Amino acid sequence: MLEGARLLLNAGVPDEVVGLLEQCSERLIEQGFAPRLWQLLELSPDERLSRWLLQCAVALGQPALLSTLKPPTELEPEVRLLWARGLLIQGRSHEALERATVLRGDGERCGDGGLAFDAGLLAARCLALQLRPDQAVSLLEGLEPPDAATRTLRESLVGYCLAISGQVSEAVQRIQVLQQHPERWPASVQSDVMLNTARVMLLANRARESYAASASVLSSSLPSIGQLMSHFQSSMLVGRYEEAGHTLRRLEPFCSAGSYLRPMEIVYSVYFQLYVGELAVAAETITRWIPELKRLGESYRLFQLQHLDITCRMLRAEPPVELVDPGECPVELANLHQEIVILHAQVRAGVPLPDSFSEVHENASLPEYYHLLAGLPKVEAMFLQGAGGAALDLCHSLVQELNQRGNLQQEVEYRLTRCDLLLALGRWEALAEAAGTLSRLASAMPSPRFVNEAHFFEAVLPSKPVDWGQLERLASLIDVAPIAARRARVLLGGDALLDAVDRKVLAGLLEHRGVLPAQVLRSSVGQESTGRVVPWQPEWGLADEGCRVWRSDGSMVSLADRPQLWNILVSLYHQGGAATKEQLVQDIWHESEYHPLHHDHRLHVAVRKLRQQIEAWPSTPSFLLTTPHGYALTGLVRRVASAT
Repeated sequence: MLEGARLLLNAGVPDEVVGLLEQCSERLIEQGFAPRLWQLLELSPDERLSRWLLQCAVALGQPALLSTLKPPTELEPEVRLLWARGLLIQGRSHEALERATVLRGDGERCGDGGLAFDAGLLAARCLALQLRPDQAVSLLEGLEPPDAATRTLRESLVGYCLAISGQVSEAVQRIQVLQQHPERWPASVQSDVMLNTARVMLLANRARESYAASASVLSSSLPSIGQLMSHFQSSMLVGRYEEAGHTLRRLEPFCSAGSYLRPMEIVYSVYFQLYVGELAVAAETITRWIPELKRLGESYRLFQLQHLDITCRMLRAEPPVELVDPGECPVELANLHQEIVILHAQVRAGVPLPDSFSEVHENASLPEYYHLLAGLPKVEAMFLQGAGGAALDLCHSLVQELNQRGNLQQEVEYRLTRCDLLLALGRWEALAEAAGTLSRLASAMPSPRFVNEAHFFEAVLPSKPVDWGQLERLASLIDVAPIAARRARVLLGGDALLDAVDRKVLAGLLEHRGVLPAQVLRSSVGQESTGRVVPWQPEWGLADEGCRVWRSDGSMVSLADRPQLWNILVSLYHQGGAATKEQLVQDIWHESEYHPLHHDHRLHVAVRKLRQQIEAWPSTPSFLLTTPHGYALTGLVRRVASAT
């Protein structure tokens, strides 16, 4: 049919093209040919074809395409309704609502129930987008569906609006009634019903069901903006981060500069970056966009971005900044969300939870999402107040609940906190299992942030010597796994911002494992002195336990079976990083007199063997240098005593 339309256009007979499109356009678009039909029609100057261009652009959900079209001159209600839908896709919801309201009135006056219903449904969608769900529900309940298909669609949209308003339980009940007989859903509304199902389950924190619904929509239709948005959110919750990232990239064409969707994409991007471990990029984006969202009057997106800013600063153990007043937020529970996030940050900073917080955590009238959001600060506050056992029990029950819901994103956050509790309490066997599970789940997501957070616990388990090489590697990942990185830096003898939970965990590591921070020697040999503060960089070190040397890449070498080589390093360290040949000979071989002809070759051979063990390129050493009178360690060298 498309080829026939192309031939007719080339032959200069647009009248026949119009007739063909009147018969076949809807079928072509339903079969996924909207992009090709658009490409074909946009080449024709015939104004009569503009209605089908509009139909294609609406089907594609492309604001950029819609912005190129002129308002229709035709008075047919179907074309006017199509234009109103296009306005909504472009983010012009107030104009769309105005036109939909007029069309609904026209339908009621002329007895066209189908037009009145379709226009009313569009008006309700506009109200939902404007976060006026109560008005949307009232409007929907006043609509009379002309058939079973539209009744199903109306019920699913009512459920979504109820969920937005916070009536999540009732919303889920309505959706579950519809799901009892999905085979009765007419094909014409299946996509919209499943999208509303995905949205309701998302707001109900039933991640697995939300993901299943949104995935089924994407697999059976050309995705719209709403479908992609819903699938991104549900993919994040179930911990499918590669899929979420792919969906985010599919949203980009809809969110170009100037698009009303751009603020939403910014929030989603930062959300994604925080969970996969791109904190530097996230922080930069937040700093740039908070004032911009304030200028644009995007109060809800500003609320969301400030929540993420608080989270980003909490992850980095940074002090909070004064929040920008976003103005009146249209989402009633947004203030509660922000209050919980702020209190969580304060708990990590060592501020006790107010007594009133229990009312939030135990308030049965609130959506389950807020109970689970409030659970983490509750667990950490109990832990910091000395109730570690009770905190561990509560944390375990919340992990189980999140697992049942399929919410892997929140589950791994709780599992990370559970590892903190187990370490601080010295429950090593349970910690080994918990850290392994966290690492496995995070690798499957995949989330470099949570994978590396898990590696911290695996590095300090008592079943083997502390893996200082792993800690050296983790210490450089401050913008990937900030909690593990700052703890590793402190254990390696460096400075880092710590929060109250960090201090409790490190105290537990000392109490139950006997791990002390490394001593640090900064050798001036081979280093230029600039007088400036040197930022953190990977170095190398000596671990007395097992006579091990770790390199800056995290790898380790044991010299336990070569004590003479180990003693060379220890001797150099004790002597400030550099020693003469005479000093080394006397210290290592306990010779009373030094004879170059006798001892230099012996020392040279030992140093060569040592370099072969510890240097990546023994012929061009970077750790153990030759000096005019002997040998020297280079750079910053750490040393840790055996754990007590």
